[in-house]
Amino acid sequence: MKVSLNKNLPPSIANGQSTAFGSGVSKSHLSGIVTRSKSHSINPTKTILIGCFDFRKRRLINACKKMGINYKVLKKSTHIKEYSNTSAFIHYIGHRKLLGKKYSALNLISYLMGKNVKLLNEKKPILICRNQQHTLDILKTNRIRVPTYVSPNQLDEKNIKHSMEIIKNKLSIGHELPTCVFKDCVSSLGYGIKIVTGIENIEEHLKAKIKEKDIPFIIQKYYPDADKTYRAIVIEGEFITSMSLTAPRGKRLSNLHQGGKPENIRIEKEAQEMAVKAAEVIGIKFCGVDLIKVDHQWMVLEVNYYPGWGIAKVTNTDLPGKLIEALSQP
Repeated sequence: MKVSLNKNLPPSIANGQSTAFGSGVSKSHLSGIVTRSKSHSINPTKTILIGCFDFRKRRLINACKKMGINYKVLKKSTHIKEYSNTSAFIHYIGHRKLLGKKYSALNLISYLMGKNVKLLNEKKPILICRNQQHTLDILKTNRIRVPTYVSPNQLDEKNIKHSMEIIKNKLSIGHELPTCVFKDCVSSLGYGIKIVTGIENIEEHLKAKIKEKDIPFIIQKYYPDADKTYRAIVIEGEFITSMSLTAPRGKRLSNLHQGGKPENIRIEKEAQEMAVKAAEVIGIKFCGVDLIKVDHQWMVLEVNYYPGWGIAKVTNTDLPGKLIEALSQP
C-alpha cells in the first residue's frame, strides 16, 4: 500500500504538542491519508549485487534465479567493470574484505552510492535509525505519534533530584507503582532496554546511566496496557506484512530475541499508514517499524533499518522476492 500524505494538519499537531499517549498525529488525520495500489515492473537486464552472508544470501540468490534476474555476490575477489544498471542489498556485520578492499557496511554503501548504484537503504537513513532519540525526534517533528520520552539534554546532570522531578512530570509518573523505560540510543534485539519500577530504583539507574557518558540514552514513558508490540515491514513506501509479539510470562520485553511470542496479525489500516509514513520521513526504503496500541491509539516505538527475517516465516511472506522485486525496478 503506497500513501500520499495529507499535508493539511492542525496547528496543535504541527507544533508537535504531546498528548497523554505521546506526540503526533491523531487518528482522524491519519484517516486523511489517501492510499493507492503500487504497480511493479521488473527490469530483467539489471544486475543485483548481493552483499550479505548466511541464509539471507541464499534466499536472495534463489529469488533472483526464480525471477530471472542477474546477480553477483560481493566477495573479496568480485570485480565489477560497470556499475550502471545495478542495484545492491548490503547487510554486513563488522569489516570484511570485499571488492579487493576492507569495508564496513556503511563504507561499502558510501562507495556504491558514489557509483550511482541503487540501494534500498542509503547511509543517512541508516545513521538516523541507529540513534533512537534522533529517530523519535524526526517522527515527532513530522506529526507521528511516539511514546513520551525524556532525553539527557533535558535533565540537570548535576542535580539528580531536579532531574527526577523533570522525569516524573514529563512522563506523568505517579506514586502508585512508578515505572519507566531506560533505552540506549544505540540498541537492537531488545538489548540496552531496561524497565525500572520504583522511584528509588529509577533514581539509582539514572545516576548509573549519567556516569556512562559514552552511552547515550533516553527515558520513555511505560505503557502497562500495551501488552503487545507489532512489527510492520515496509519496502519502498509499501506496507508488506506485520506480526504481533507478546512478552513471555513473567517478563515485560516482547522482542523476538528476548523470547517474545510471534503471531501472524495484519495490523489495522491506520497502523499500516503510520508505518509507511514513519519510513518515508526517515527516508528509508526497507525497514521494520515497531508499534504499540494504547487506549485505541497507535504510536511508533522505533524504526529498524535491517529488520530480522523471522517475520517472513511467521507471516508466510516471500520477503526475499519482495526485496529483489524492489531492487530490480527500472
